[in-house]
Amino acid sequence: MEHRFYSRPPVTLPVVIYHWGIPVDTGRTRDLSIEGAQIEGVGVAFSPNTPLTLELRLDVGGRRKTYVAAVVRYQHGDRIGLLFSEPTREQTEAIRQAIQDTPPAGRANRTAGA
Repeated sequence: MEHRFYSRPPVTLPVVIYHWGIPVDTGRTRDLSIEGAQIEGVGVAFSPNTPLTLELRLDVGGRRKTYVAAVVRYQHGDRIGLLFSEPTREQTEAIRQAIQDTPPAGRANRTAGA
């Protein structure tokens, strides 16, 4: 059973997934917190504990982005659960800002079809 210190509100952001510095897939966040995320639309199989780097595109057009190291906790179909690996203060602040910038109405619409 996972134990989280922070809630993961539904936030949809495009992501690029890197493995050993090579972009291997794209997807979108399903939920996001400063400690981790669930990514959907993943077509590559990852084993638990696989180290990845996630490029989070924080705005429309992807001009604002941050990169954060993560470890795969689980994969179910096209979804993977990630635990961020010691994000920096700048990464944490960028994630926090992205969560705050997501309108509550967008969050409600995002979860309605889930």
